[in-house]
Order: sequence, then structure tokens, then C-alpha cells
Amino acid sequence: MLKLIASRLVAAIPIVLGLTLLIFLMIQFSPIDPVTVILGDTATESAKAAMREELGLDRPWPLQFLTWLGGAVQLDFGRSIYTNLPVTQMITDRLPVTVSLVALSGLVAVVFGLAVGIVSARFRKKAVDRVLMTATSIGLAIPSFWLGILLALVFGVALRWLPVIGYTSLLGDPLGWGLGLVMPVVAMSIYPAGVIARQTRGAMIDALDSSYSTALRARGLPTAVLVNRYAFRNALPPVLAVIGIQLSHLIGASFVIEKVFGMSGLGSLLIDSVTKNDFAVLQAVTLIVVLGVLLVNILLDVVHAYVDPKARLV
Repeated sequence: MLKLIASRLVAAIPIVLGLTLLIFLMIQFSPIDPVTVILGDTATESAKAAMREELGLDRPWPLQFLTWLGGAVQLDFGRSIYTNLPVTQMITDRLPVTVSLVALSGLVAVVFGLAVGIVSARFRKKAVDRVLMTATSIGLAIPSFWLGILLALVFGVALRWLPVIGYTSLLGDPLGWGLGLVMPVVAMSIYPAGVIARQTRGAMIDALDSSYSTALRARGLPTAVLVNRYAFRNALPPVLAVIGIQLSHLIGASFVIEKVFGMSGLGSLLIDSVTKNDFAVLQAVTLIVVLGVLLVNILLDVVHAYVDPKARLV
């Protein structure tokens, strides 16, 4: 298992470097001049030249990239051109918001998706299956941002049961943290839970219709044991691939939900950096998102190898 983890981490290095270089080049050859953004159009050429020298923009771009990469390895992403604050500090302040949203939404989506899929497969073509699949179809048709707005209007504005705007720290107020995340998590997890439920249902039906399931039934194995111990384990590998995709999508969905509920996370930081052309922040946040997606996939590879021993040989 350790060999598998090490191989996945080593394979992720060129991916991270390649994507980082691509992002850097896109910013480097952007028609927007960060010096002009900082000083304004009325600045003199001498002032612009001095600013470029101060920011290191007068050096060749390969040297700029290597300098930035060396700092990024030490978690030093430079300073924001707007706030002059260290980018690392800005990310550290906002990272708990995004991590809380993605982690809780992913947990809810996986638990409910697997549960609904297993129950639907167990009682397929019956009333329970039809009700659950209908609810799943409705969930898949509702955009997460629209559902978030609807939840905020009903439970936040009309009923005043839950807070609508802002984020409460887990360490400062655990109850407020949980209540503040109820609506965002529900809005984010509905769609991925539906996708996971459908994939789980299909994989479970295939497992329950297989020859080994028929043989186990013939030997008198209880249905509950067959479903939970044998069928689910064999149906899980293809479901894990879908879970990985959905968890990666949750990172992007969190950016939209943060705006809906006024939460200052990485999403709002990324959007602000794009609108303000704050290149240092933009590149750092993008790198963090890439690392997050890669870590999610590595974790699922480990789970896959635990479930399916054949995967450890890949």
C-alpha cells in the first residue's frame, strides 16, 4: 500500500509542474500589464520600469518561473499587488471555509448516494426504488446555486432558522459553524449524491445478478449479508471512479456557493483575483485547487486498492 501511495505521489509531480507552468505562461503572456494595473495609465515609463525591477518582472520569464516555484515549494507565493499582504496568509485565512464546504458536502454526497443506490438496487422495480430514483432525477435537475438561493429564502429569510450570510469558525463556535454550513452543504451535495446513487444502483444490480450471487443465494446466504458483504464490495470499484469525479467537481461548485452565501473562501479569493488581475493570488489559488484535486484522486486510489487487491498491481 505504501508503494502505491509513493508511486501516485511521484506521478503527480510532473502533473503539478506542467499545470503550474501552463498557468504561469498564460499569465505571463496576458495582455494585461500588472505594473499598469498597480500604477495606473498615467504613470511615467521610468516609474513603470522601477516597479518592474522591484517585482522582478524585468527578468526573463524562465527565471521568473523558477524563482516563483522555489518560493512556492517553501509556501511563499509572494504578495498581492492590491493588498500587499502575503498570499500565503490570504490563502490560510480562507482555506478553512472551502475545506469545510467541500469535506462536509463530499461526506454527505457519498453517504447518501451509496445508501440510496444500495436500497434502490435491493428493491429494484418496486415502489421504494421508483420513489428514490424519482427524487434522484429531481436532484440532478436542480442547479446547486438555485437550490442555495431557494434554501436561503425559505430557511434563512422567511423562517429564520439558519444563518444566511458568512462563515463561523469551528474553533470559535462549533454550533454556529455547523448551523452556518447546513444550507450550503445541502445545496452542494444534492447533485453529486444523485450521480453516485445512480452509479451505485447500476453497479449493485450487476453484482446481484452475477453468477456468484446466484450461487450464494442457492446456499442459503441471507440477502442482507449478500448485499452488504459481497455485492457492495464488488460493486464499489466503478463507483469510486464516479466519486472521484464528483468530489473534484465539488471544489469548483464551492466557489459558486461561497458567493451565494457570502462566505469568504478560496472561491471568492480566486474570483476577486481574476477581476482585479491580481496574478500572484490567481496563480497560488489555482495551484492549491490542482493539489486538492490530485490529493482526492490519490486518496480514492488508496481506497480502491484496499477494496480491490488487483488494483495494487497497477
